[in-house]
Amino acid sequence: MEDEGYTHLWGDETVQAKLQGCYQNKSLYEDISRDMGKHGFKRSWLQCQGKIKSLKSKYKSVKDHNNKSGNSRATFPFYDQMEDILGDRPSLTVQFMLLMLFYCIYNS
Repeated sequence: MEDEGYTHLWGDETVQAKLQGCYQNKSLYEDISRDMGKHGFKRSWLQCQGKIKSLKSKYKSVKDHNNKSGNSRATFPFYDQMEDILGDRPSLTVQFMLLMLFYCIYNS
């Protein structure tokens, strides 16, 4: 449930716009932390940042694994949601982190 919350908050269009602009990441993670608290998950901005970083890393690992010829298909619970955000991009972005933040809230 908590993971879904991370992905939902992180995927929000307003959050994405801030991430692509000059908005400071600390302030953004503080906002996410506050929103997580509204859903019953008391996490610091650093904990939110760390969770999103971890989820982003897992997504990248699964994506890289699946792109190598001869590998069996690996899965990840939030792969489709992350692919919606990052699929056409050459590298991972903060959009992935927000998607994961939303997912964390609703799947813990």
